[in-house]
Amino acid sequence: MGISTKEFLPGTEVRLRGLRWEVVSSQSLGPQTLFRLRGLENAVLGRELDVLYPFEDDLEPVIHPKAPV
Repeated sequence: MGISTKEFLPGTEVRLRGLRWEVVSSQSLGPQTLFRLRGLENAVLGRELDVLYPFEDDLEPVIHPKAPV
């Protein structure tokens, strides 16, 4: 997709396992990155989850279309 997961700053909205999450924090662990995510919808709303990238390789940013001015 052209966007490195190392660019996911806190507050970035991402999609994982078919659900939307917000990045709370990230920590580089050598070649891996540990992400703490907070659920934004359904049964995971407000819950936090730690995932280790690249083992969870379907982590993608949510890109919202720009509204016309």
